[in-house]
Formats: sequence, structure tokens, C-alpha cells
Amino acid sequence: MQRGAAVYTKGKFTVYERVMIHLDNTREVVGYQLIGPGADSTWIYDLDSAIAAADDLDSKSKPSSMPGPR
Repeated sequence: MQRGAAVYTKGKFTVYERVMIHLDNTREVVGYQLIGPGADSTWIYDLDSAIAAADDLDSKSKPSSMPGPR
């Protein structure tokens, strides 16, 4: 398992993809991880929940990056 791209940033909090690299070098996003002060280090399995957790922890900052359309 590897840390993938940062997909959302708000204040001191960043949501990263958790990526599995398969033997044929294809990448599969298997979850998300929220990094920042006071953030739980467990994986979050959907992006909307990860973004909501970042928003809950930092309600005052504006997002500096947003996920693209899905």
C-alpha cells in the first residue's frame, strides 16, 4: 500500500489517496487518509467522508484544493 495523490486540502489538513499497486502496474485507490493535527490515522473508505472529516476539524479555513469531478 502506498500514499497516493493529495485530493483535498483545507488549512492544515490534507486528504490523501491510499493506493494499491498491482503486479501489472495498475493503480487502485482503496481508501483515503486524513493527515493533520488531531486527525484520526485510520483509513476512510470514501472521499466524501474524508472531506467531511477535514471540514469538521477545520471549519474556519477555506479549501485550497478540491477534488475533480467524478
